[in-house]
Amino acid sequence: RTYSPHHPARVRPESDIGQGLSLGPAPKAVEEALSAVSKRLDKLRRLLPEEKVLALDLSGSRLPSLGEVLTVQSQLRALTAAQVLKEDRQRVNAWRSHMDKAWKDSRREVYKWIKGNDDPALVMLARADGTLTSNVDEMDELVRLAWGPIMRKYGEVAEPDEDKFMDKYGKHVRKAQMEITELTGSNLRARLKKMSMRTATSVDGWSAKDLRCMRLPLWDLLAQLLQVVEAVGVWPDRLAEGFISLVPKGEGAEALQLRPLSVLPTIYRLWAGLRLGDAMKWQEKWIHKEAYGFRTGRSATDAAALLQTLLELARITGLRVTGYGLDYKKCFDLVPQRIALRLAKEFGMNGGVLRAARAMYKQLRRAFKIAGCLGEWLRATNGILQGCPLSVIFINLLTTV
Repeated sequence: RTYSPHHPARVRPESDIGQGLSLGPAPKAVEEALSAVSKRLDKLRRLLPEEKVLALDLSGSRLPSLGEVLTVQSQLRALTAAQVLKEDRQRVNAWRSHMDKAWKDSRREVYKWIKGNDDPALVMLARADGTLTSNVDEMDELVRLAWGPIMRKYGEVAEPDEDKFMDKYGKHVRKAQMEITELTGSNLRARLKKMSMRTATSVDGWSAKDLRCMRLPLWDLLAQLLQVVEAVGVWPDRLAEGFISLVPKGEGAEALQLRPLSVLPTIYRLWAGLRLGDAMKWQEKWIHKEAYGFRTGRSATDAAALLQTLLELARITGLRVTGYGLDYKKCFDLVPQRIALRLAKEFGMNGGVLRAARAMYKQLRRAFKIAGCLGEWLRATNGILQGCPLSVIFINLLTTV
């Protein structure tokens, strides 16, 4: 080898063997090849100015000697190795900076990377007989046949009576006034800065990057539009459309073994994200003190730590610890919307926020997105939107009573 792995561009001249050996004028093809090599060497020298390399003159019509060819080959190989090492270091440093920034932000990306099991894209589905299909039309039909009865549970039958529900469970309601942030262009723009620029774009076509380009006067106009939505309880049609992305859970290829995530318009998510901050403060006034999910200042990790502490205490003292767990099947998808919205009203959710949320559930139409294609439109009669920032607030309302 002509270079050290610790100093990849430290080259030495090759042996003098062949230095004086000349084969006459260089053919045209050889001149072109040598010219390309010279350009490559010049480029590497510019990229690696700190590396000392031998200067070789490959111009002219003279065919180079064997020694010169070997020297050029050695330099080219060494400089390439040095450039690869430099790029590797740059990638490592860039990755370290990226992860440091992610850790200071939401930490979600760091946890996802540690978990290391990104969900694969949906490319095929299993039929009833177990065979697989990648035909988009057939996949859409399979998904609609499987999820349609779940998302439209009350399409043919009446939804549970909300008044009867309140008669039975109303005693558990702890009403509290919900204070809201003023809906202004400045507040909306500040909220956008907390959104990832890589967040998915819905069928309306407005991405987070598009919104970032808007000037403040346009933000003020958007704020006025959202104020009207809260006042009258009606969304523009294009903002009440979305698609459902089916995410594999690693349980199989059947339609019901996938997790449906609704991707709603960025403008709606921006509004819901702003109101989520208000809802989180309001939630602390009524939520059960032992609740850990989607809480300010605590999380499921705290619940796990508490359980572990109790188990250790029981082991030391010889006491017995018992408990039980409940897993709600298709939890988000089977929630009666009227009951969830009625609970929000009874607990004291702001009237404008409630009107806007109720309007979205009433107007929204979605389509399943499969392999980049959208299927037929679907209107759900039940279910809380997985993908809406406010969705877990509605779940916490239900579990509180």
